Amino acid sequence: MEAEALADAQRSTRNFKRFLYILMFFVIPIFYAFETTVHWSELTVCMKREAFFLSIFFFYLRYGNPANPGFLFDLLQILLIVWIIQQMNIANLQEDPKCLETGDSLYLYSTEFLFQMILWVCTVMSICVLIMLVGLIIFGIMEAYIYRPRRRRRQGLSTQEFSRLKKVEFRKEDIGENSNLDTCSICLEEFVEKQTVIQMPGCRHNFHEGCVKGWLEYHSICPNCRSDLREQFTSQQRPQQHENPEANGSTISVRVED
Repeated sequence: MEAEALADAQRSTRNFKRFLYILMFFVIPIFYAFETTVHWSELTVCMKREAFFLSIFFFYLRYGNPANPGFLFDLLQILLIVWIIQQMNIANLQEDPKCLETGDSLYLYSTEFLFQMILWVCTVMSICVLIMLVGLIIFGIMEAYIYRPRRRRRQGLSTQEFSRLKKVEFRKEDIGENSNLDTCSICLEEFVEKQTVIQMPGCRHNFHEGCVKGWLEYHSICPNCRSDLREQFTSQQRPQQHENPEANGSTISVRVED
């Protein structure tokens, strides 16, 4: 019973939506176009402009596709046309103040109301679109010049840190015959004898400079063993600081007793 009641409710909802669709996109446009044809000779110049535009606009809603990539461009065109008609009507009002009077006619009142509503909706939507475009441009600039450099500084090595990596000449005899360190683990190409490579601190893994540079822009670990390079830099500095305490601004006092 519950399944049948749910099916009946869904069927009623579909029928109601179909009724609204037929009413909005078939009955009203055809009826409005018929009324416009009947009252055309009685309309003022201003009302003729608005009625003709609304007749075209109703049929556009019937055949227009919001999923079309050019729908936004169509919206801006509609706004431009409505704005031009509005300005022409304002100019005509100076010559004929009764150009936009509706009187007791429901057709004229509906025409003026719908035209002003379309003008208002298109204006608001266009302003929202412009705000979104400006926001996207600002976000793109901030992403390129603020957020992306921050992420690179936080995640990858800086230019100064990358320059601290040791450049060595690759020699097969230094790694042994059975070692797998004779291949760049990024591009999987073997090193050439006496080729200049980048050597990671601590783990001493070697890579082509062009290969490892792109990796280290977004990571601060060795591509092979995942050892933290910043920790290796810090561990290399500590022995130097112990060997040369004066480099840290510290002094050694010596007490001499007689």
